[in-house]
Amino acid sequence: MSTIALLEMPQSLRRRAENVLNDAGPERWWRVAAWITVIVCVALHAIVSITAIAPRTPWDENGILQMGRIILGEQVATMSLSGYYPGTSFLVAPIWALTHDPELVYRLANILVNIVALSTIIPLALIAKKVGLTTAKAITVAAITMMLPSRVVLADYVLSEQLLSAFVVWTAYAAFAVWQRPTILNGVLFSVFAVGAYLSHARALPFLVVAGVWMLLFVRRRWQVSVVALPLIVLGAIGVRTVASAINSQLIPWGFRQDTGFLGKLTSAPPGDLLRILFNQTWVQLVGTSGLIAIGAVVVIVWVLRDLRSWQVGPAGFVAAVAFAAVAVSMVAWGGSKMLAEDHRFDVWVYSRYIDPFVVVVVLLALVAIVRGVSLPVIATAAGASVAVILPVLFWVAPWVPTWGTTDGPANAAAVLQWEQFWPDEPFARPMVPSLTNENQFWLLASIYLIAMFVIMALLRRRPRLFTIVALGISIVIGLAANPSQTRDYPDGLTAALETVEEGGEQQAVDFYQSRCDRSVGIHQARNWVGYWFAPREVTVVSDPAEFDADVVVACGDFGTDAAPGALAIEGPTDYGSFRIWVLPGELQDDLLERGVLTEPVAN
Repeated sequence: MSTIALLEMPQSLRRRAENVLNDAGPERWWRVAAWITVIVCVALHAIVSITAIAPRTPWDENGILQMGRIILGEQVATMSLSGYYPGTSFLVAPIWALTHDPELVYRLANILVNIVALSTIIPLALIAKKVGLTTAKAITVAAITMMLPSRVVLADYVLSEQLLSAFVVWTAYAAFAVWQRPTILNGVLFSVFAVGAYLSHARALPFLVVAGVWMLLFVRRRWQVSVVALPLIVLGAIGVRTVASAINSQLIPWGFRQDTGFLGKLTSAPPGDLLRILFNQTWVQLVGTSGLIAIGAVVVIVWVLRDLRSWQVGPAGFVAAVAFAAVAVSMVAWGGSKMLAEDHRFDVWVYSRYIDPFVVVVVLLALVAIVRGVSLPVIATAAGASVAVILPVLFWVAPWVPTWGTTDGPANAAAVLQWEQFWPDEPFARPMVPSLTNENQFWLLASIYLIAMFVIMALLRRRPRLFTIVALGISIVIGLAANPSQTRDYPDGLTAALETVEEGGEQQAVDFYQSRCDRSVGIHQARNWVGYWFAPREVTVVSDPAEFDADVVVACGDFGTDAAPGALAIEGPTDYGSFRIWVLPGELQDDLLERGVLTEPVAN
């Protein structure tokens, strides 16, 4: 538009046109930034997921995958685990209808849950728009939020957390929507999303309680919405427990028990241990979000206090209560854990998985505040509160933590996995206060990084585009650094032996026998693996040798001598200790003896 054309316009229209022209450059920049951040976010998830060729854990992942078969009406081998809620299993079930190749099922399931994870950008962006950002800015900060290590690491798994996080964020968006427009439909959507989160994971029960309480308080806003939405939450919770119990009863002989022991931990945990875990897991969230969660917490608290002055609990109150509930659950779960006293478990101290899905919106609100020009007092308050956490961690908690221990799976400590290279491999004498040169340096290095992030945020608080570039760069670096390097202990030896048995013939039914094995973790690994990895074969867990129906048995030790005289093992390596493929006496064994693939008994 020319200058002459502008001058010929009425004054009001002229001002509007000038504003559009002045804003065109920045807005175009944000549109490009939105595309770039989304592409980078997708690329990070794709890079991390490349190694997801088989389940990492035969508990969480295999249990979820096998429940998908139960949903389709199939019989599966019982497993050794505490049970899971079936939200992700409902997503995976259609894959089983297409194929029973366990490796392909896992690959497709991993792609599917990553699509679900990435789709969380949508409700995050919608929330950002609700609190004042343009569409392009909202998409940009939403994508950066989904590049946190706690989000990216999960791309290497098929877990409940991806769907749980999506439902938690959608529920938060519905809270903003129903607060802005208190319609029955928005109230129903809030309830449906909250129940969906509970269907995804039993750990979302406190989240559902918070949703129910918030909807009860919503009576002051519009009671008609509460009258409809609150019963939906209650009925949904009952329905979820019923469905989950029915599915778990077919998978676990002793039934679902993941939610047991919480009250016992709460009443028996030493207060000192609870406080140490509270400090440490708060520190983990601070480091894992590069300090953003502290900024977001200050923003949310100020918002809540403002609402309370008018005797209201708005969407900020909901977000705050959800985060508080998650921290409380994690504190009790690990502060009351007997594993605190064990030297081989590091993850107990840096466990972020119980909190991560429930604080995503807090991080988003921090990015929104920074892009909108957060004030220096907000950053200073967040930094001061962080220092109040850092000091007791460095001098009271970290000196006693077995930093050399195992995380028992990268997802457990996903928020700080980018610092793994600084974790020592060998034990050291404790207590050891972290320094820049000793084996416990991880704690100090991460704390220095955290303070540096606050300095960067303070310097760039009035330069949102430069901050976005820096945030994107940091997200790429720590996202790639957090890419987990992990083994997949699928039963390749047992599978090769079983395929030897079946060579040139039909697939065999398999019995799994563990009654005379030692009580090592290998028993549970073997049991949970064979039922999934041997699909579509029928696998049955048998406790009495008189109940063997199959000619092929997965068993440990001297099975052919102790439990099934005359049984012979397929030649080859063992898995999970001493588990191998055995063939009972009969026609199949005779054929395999002729082929020379069985281990002959040694003559006395």
